[in-house]
Amino acid sequence: MNKIKYHYTNVPKQIFCIALFIYILLRFTVILQVQIYKIPEYYNAINFPLTTLMYAALFVLIFCIFFGHRFFYAEYGEEQLVYHNKLLRRHKALCFADIDTAILDTFGIKFYRRSQGEPSSSTTDRDDFAKETSDGGVYADGLSNDRNAADRDASAIKTKKPVFFLPFFRGGIIEAVDANDFYLFLRAKTGLSVSKTFKVLPGYSKRWMAVSILYAFLAIAVFINCNTPVYTIIILYQNH
Repeated sequence: MNKIKYHYTNVPKQIFCIALFIYILLRFTVILQVQIYKIPEYYNAINFPLTTLMYAALFVLIFCIFFGHRFFYAEYGEEQLVYHNKLLRRHKALCFADIDTAILDTFGIKFYRRSQGEPSSSTTDRDDFAKETSDGGVYADGLSNDRNAADRDASAIKTKKPVFFLPFFRGGIIEAVDANDFYLFLRAKTGLSVSKTFKVLPGYSKRWMAVSILYAFLAIAVFINCNTPVYTIIILYQNH
């Protein structure tokens, strides 16, 4: 079985999670000091069990965000595709014999079952994600860019509900190499129409740099705010 894995969205996001974990840990350390030193003005005002439970939930949430991409993956062979959710211990399977249309859009791959007697359109788009030219003209391997055929195919079934959906984003982003290999695998299957609505695999285009920059600013902001709990921890320690 071939495997489709996910990895973290970007490095700044991981750094932001680490910074947030450190900040919350420092805040919780202050709470512990209040309980240990029994600070008069705060000791009786804090519900320590409830506060501990709240911080534990935050730690678990950060852990899930940081390692979320490891909870999801997919496997496929000649006969079927299986999507796994280890977090909920669930999986969903798709038999390729039951579908004849696959559309790759902004959020993932949608598989459709056509009505009986409805003709299947030809496979469209490029051989892999890396060969398309930036101007949308002729591909590097000489194949013509038949986007009109892909648009017609997508338009014909846009009102139908997909029988299976393989997401590009689940706790992270799909591995580009795995996605490309699966794309080539689908194109090679007889009787399966494959089309896509993007040039660059979602999550890897230049516009996603803005997301990385945002996470970088958030990480810096969190690190700056760590000064307050650190200073509080030092003062409480020195006075007790």
